[in-house]
This record gives sequence, C-alpha cells and structure tokens, in this order.
Amino acid sequence: MTTITSTAALVDDEWVLRCVDYPAIEHHGAWLDDVVVQHRTMVHDFAGETPRIEFVVGDPSTASRIAAVRCASERARAMRAEARALEEAVADDRDALVARLTELNVAPSEIAEILGLSVRAVRDELGSDEEARIARRILRTLHQS
Repeated sequence: MTTITSTAALVDDEWVLRCVDYPAIEHHGAWLDDVVVQHRTMVHDFAGETPRIEFVVGDPSTASRIAAVRCASERARAMRAEARALEEAVADDRDALVARLTELNVAPSEIAEILGLSVRAVRDELGSDEEARIARRILRTLHQS
C-alpha cells in the first residue's frame, strides 16, 4: 500500500493543502483544522486512504525542525499506546500479585519495588507502609517468642 502525501503551506495568511499524488485535489482556507478535515475527507473519498500531511511553514530549516518534532511526537504517541496495551495485558496478574503480596504483609513500597511499579501508585491504592510495618513487627515478635 502506497502512502499518499499532501503538503500544507501558509501562503499569504491562507492555508493551502495540495495532494502530491493527486494534484487536482487542493484546498484553501483561513484555518488549518478546517482545511485539513476537508482535504483529508476528499482525498480519502477519492483514493481510499487518508493522506500524510507534510507542513511547510517558514524557511527550510523551520520546516525541517517541524518534521523532526512531528516525527518524534508520532513515535512517542505510538510508544505510549504500545505501553498502555502492555500494561493492560498484565493488569489482572499484577492486581492478583498485589493482593497476594499484601496478604503476605509486604509493604506497599516493597510491592512497588518487587513488581517494578510506581511507589506513588501502589501507595495511592494500598495506603502508606505503616500498617504493613506494624503487622510485620507484631509477627516478628510472635516468631521470636
């Protein structure tokens, strides 16, 4: 599948979007968001794909920096989505382990360390370490007697 590309340029205070692959598809407008919706809709209706838009604003150096930041943002968004999916895949097992470790008098901060979780998140869910520390002191006293 080929990627369809369009360019968006600010020309005389008006956005101009042109489809590189289908030059007859061109849109003009004062506001980028409106023009992008119109353009993407028409390209999709015509070619069956949503175009990738390259933004050409300012000099070549600025355009290059825009492209680099946009690429990094898209990668970060994809990585966050992948991380969320991975977190969701282990959520049931993680929750079961948190419950089991709590039963074993493991303190919230220790659970976080053992499972590689955020201490703050575990403490928000289970509370501070104090209860687990008190229980452990009592159990240690009982074991020593």
